[in-house]
Amino acid sequence: MIQYDRRKYDEAIADFTEAIKLNAYYAEAYYGRGLAQHLKGNYAAAVADYDRALEIVPPLTRAFGARGAAKFTQGKLDEALADLKEAVKAEPKEAANYERLGDASARLGDMEQARDAWGKALSLSDETDARTRLKAKLAGASKE
Repeated sequence: MIQYDRRKYDEAIADFTEAIKLNAYYAEAYYGRGLAQHLKGNYAAAVADYDRALEIVPPLTRAFGARGAAKFTQGKLDEALADLKEAVKAEPKEAANYERLGDASARLGDMEQARDAWGKALSLSDETDARTRLKAKLAGASKE
């Protein structure tokens, strides 16, 4: 985990892989390895790890948001939207999931859903940069 925090993603991937070898049902390890893969731009590998984190009982539900973000980046917008809808159900106070849901909705042309999601994200976010970004998205969406 220390490697991940230091942005040494290859080392983090190796560490999480070792943890998975020790316990194939360790959802956090699949999630962590998925995040490292995601940050390296290996979206297919990230999605595979997020899938596994969600298959283990109980599922690691925060993986829905991460998997949705990876699928969005891959251009798999319908799949991303489905994951992001699950993400906001699983973590209703996580602003980032609502922002991503808004982004996917906008890309798919559903501006009403995008505005609703961005508005919810804005109401939940206490980060200045995120609030500024969300206000800009909402202002741009109101022009459409």
